[in-house]
Amino acid sequence: MKTTVDPVTSPFEGAQHHLRADHLGALLLERVALQPTDTALRMVDGEDWTWSRLAEEVGAIQAGLARMGLEPGDSVALMCENAPRMVAALCAVTAAGLVAVPVNTAQVGAGLAFVLEHSGASVLIADAPYLERCASLGLSLPGNRCIATEADAPSWRQAFGREAAPMAHGSTADTAMVMYTSGTTGVPKGVMLDHGCVLTGAHAAAAVMLEATPQTVIHTCLPLFHCAAQQLGLWPALLSGAQLVLARRFSASGFWPQIQRYRANAFHFVGPMTSVLWKAPPSSLDRRHGARIAVGGGPRIAWRAFEERFGVQFVECYGMTETFGGCVAHRPGRNRAGSVGKAMGHVEVEVRNEAGTAVSAGTVGEIAIRARVPHALFQGYFQRADLTAEAVRGGWYHTGDLGAMDADGYLTYHSRARDLIRRRGENVSAIAVEEAINACDGVLECGVVGVPSALGEEDILAVLVPDPSKPRPTWPELLDAMRTRLPAFALPRYLCFAEELPKTVTGRLQRHLLRPMAAQAFDLHERA
Repeated sequence: MKTTVDPVTSPFEGAQHHLRADHLGALLLERVALQPTDTALRMVDGEDWTWSRLAEEVGAIQAGLARMGLEPGDSVALMCENAPRMVAALCAVTAAGLVAVPVNTAQVGAGLAFVLEHSGASVLIADAPYLERCASLGLSLPGNRCIATEADAPSWRQAFGREAAPMAHGSTADTAMVMYTSGTTGVPKGVMLDHGCVLTGAHAAAAVMLEATPQTVIHTCLPLFHCAAQQLGLWPALLSGAQLVLARRFSASGFWPQIQRYRANAFHFVGPMTSVLWKAPPSSLDRRHGARIAVGGGPRIAWRAFEERFGVQFVECYGMTETFGGCVAHRPGRNRAGSVGKAMGHVEVEVRNEAGTAVSAGTVGEIAIRARVPHALFQGYFQRADLTAEAVRGGWYHTGDLGAMDADGYLTYHSRARDLIRRRGENVSAIAVEEAINACDGVLECGVVGVPSALGEEDILAVLVPDPSKPRPTWPELLDAMRTRLPAFALPRYLCFAEELPKTVTGRLQRHLLRPMAAQAFDLHERA
């Protein structure tokens, strides 16, 4: 099944106030010229920056990098938590024609060393704790090219302490960033994104999903080293003149107070955030926070009930780093239950079988994506032509995700292909089992994974985080509740409780870390 492109989902329609720069550096300079004294960035419990202040910081960083001898195409690694200086560094690097390498702050050891060495970064800009972590790896990066982001740090003052005007260098087709995947299933892959791809994804988010204007205030607690916070936060703010409110991380108790305090009318999320917010006790802020739009993927609750309780419009979307975020989406107030939306104007989407042929409406297959306009998809995997050729075949990017499409072109996401559990001759979606268990009383969230079975194929392990506000359910109570929601072949064999689930900083469940818990899990077969 192939999507029919809804003309209203063109990423550029209805956005007359958005800038049309063809390069991230030009975008920054144009925004500063239009709104020099307007507030651009607000740090939760920190300082505010105007667009002109951002430009000043960008110019100083660019001048410092030039004095170090960096030339267009050289790479700069950024390992920072959300803060205005992270925004300035990211803008400075990309605007100067250099390649930004945002590094996941959760990376340690061999994984961190791989990203820094494989990317070929000439300079490392990092928060002090992460700079120390990198230094402990014994890499060959020159000491004078490791710069701490703290304003009073000697390395920052020495490198970037001189004023200079910001500049823009490069073209639409130049690589702007190499963003490494989280690497939960193997060695991280460096996704190369050119300026055009970043701008196309940002236009889609600003015009269609956020409906952003200069009066929009976007709150993000997702990390800027991840494409979601960039596609749905930073670059739409530059395109539209919206304010960007930065929180270092998600706080269940602090989220709605932050939204109200900073008058944010839009925010974005990952699925686990919505589950935590939904299961929090009712509060007077539930409908008094001021947010209007919530954009993201994988809500793990009934979104209509969430909308009614919190007074926001859900905008569910689907995408990945290779598409620079959401490329299939709804518009605010137009969600279709169970669907992640329709293909936006810059891409075409098909659902395919194993032979690579489009399947009929309603049939589950692999989701494949093709560009309809130049620069709609990634350039490839950095220094991995083999992986690029495996993923992009005949102009189509094969996502490895399973989904189905209805006759109207609305896409339903099912799971990662590797998240399927093969049990008793049946394919079981780990996500479907998780959603059923999450609906059980006394469960805050859970993770599900397949584990080897003595009979061949797999058994199902479910790791549950109990809801601290409610009595902990017993195993018989949970089993009775699950039997009303799941077919017999999808019922877990192994159950165990945990204080928290292993996740990446971006909230992605690390399923492979669940498997060792089977050794101490409750075995329903032994208790039967």
